[in-house]
Amino acid sequence: MKKYIFPILGLLLFIGLLSSAALAAEKEPDPQGYGRNYTKFYSEIANFDMAPVFLKNGDSPYSRFIGFIGTDLQRFYIHFAEVKKSIDDPYRYQVRGKTRVKNNICDVTGTMTIRRSGQRVEQERDSPELPEGFILAQVDLAEDNKQAGTGTITGQMFTEFYLDEQGVLFAGDVAGTKSLQFSCTWTSYKTGAKKICNFGKGRIPRTGLPEGVSLDQGDGEFSPDRQYYDKGWKSYSECRLRNWNEDTPFCREEARKWWTAEGSATDYVDPVRRTLGYLSAEIPVGWTVAEEARSITFKPKRGTASVVVVAVEVGAADAVALARERATLWGEKDSALILPYGWGYLVSTKEARRWLTVTDGWMLEIGVSQKQKDEGDVRMLLESFAINPQYSGLVKALDVITINSHIRAWLGNTDGPSLSGTSLTF
Repeated sequence: MKKYIFPILGLLLFIGLLSSAALAAEKEPDPQGYGRNYTKFYSEIANFDMAPVFLKNGDSPYSRFIGFIGTDLQRFYIHFAEVKKSIDDPYRYQVRGKTRVKNNICDVTGTMTIRRSGQRVEQERDSPELPEGFILAQVDLAEDNKQAGTGTITGQMFTEFYLDEQGVLFAGDVAGTKSLQFSCTWTSYKTGAKKICNFGKGRIPRTGLPEGVSLDQGDGEFSPDRQYYDKGWKSYSECRLRNWNEDTPFCREEARKWWTAEGSATDYVDPVRRTLGYLSAEIPVGWTVAEEARSITFKPKRGTASVVVVAVEVGAADAVALARERATLWGEKDSALILPYGWGYLVSTKEARRWLTVTDGWMLEIGVSQKQKDEGDVRMLLESFAINPQYSGLVKALDVITINSHIRAWLGNTDGPSLSGTSLTF
């Protein structure tokens, strides 16, 4: 019997080694390097149709793809109009949609091909909030080379996923997970120049960015750095600060379906910031600006409305006396009000609303015609004003309207809130 012990032990050891090798072969390395334990899920993922997951663009502004192109972090938009699983290859998905940079919109087609997939090891799932697994896909997209400013977009997509009780796989809409994160490179057809082009749901990968360059300043959610507002991020940030209220002009810009014929650009897409003496402002597309003596007049491309900003040094002049003089000039003494807390004076005429304040020897006055067709553009213009710091009195005066958004709303919207105050006597 003893002569069989060693062969039997050897056979058992060999079987054990084979089993260990088989188990090891089933492991899937953590693509993020966190050391999480995954088993291979590649063959299983072929049985799922990922098209609904990839196609989930989102109806609300905050649930759409966000992205940037280039190291200057210019905002990049992408919308998938159609995603279909290939009949010939269960890992490949055909994609059709549109891309946008500033006002340049292009058609894009291509494929996403799943290369890896892993599912969390059972004992690792110590919380129902943890994602079940991940998918890593190769991305090959091509913009229409007959259109201007086009190229190819290649790279990879990473997403975490969940499986519900019915075994339905979903991703892209779970807070705290990395959902549909695209790390890509855009290559110009014309010049061959390459640019980093990253986008995703809720967050944007930093892959490829130089050290020290960062767009996202948020903690629990994406929040673009203010220094990149002029790269297309202002409306996103301002809409987010307003809790995605689509009644605000910033959110109307974020909510518009730019990839459709109906979603044409608003006047406030990519405004131009101009310096006008003591004042700087973001001028909506199509608006005209005229400077005359101490006043600057902004006019939209349609309608007869205008926004007039007047600034003049008045030394130690009495603020109440100045307010009386201006109200008399406008011929609406009865509507003149003194606002509380030193916020200035209001006069509402039949065709305009005016606000005036006097601070540190400077008078600042803003008047808005009530004939404005697109009140949203006026409010956005009012919110973009900035005064050259060397005019400290004007800076303080503008701070009043900057801090008190209800004054801006009153000026820029004929249906805005009524403001209470003390009647100005004459």
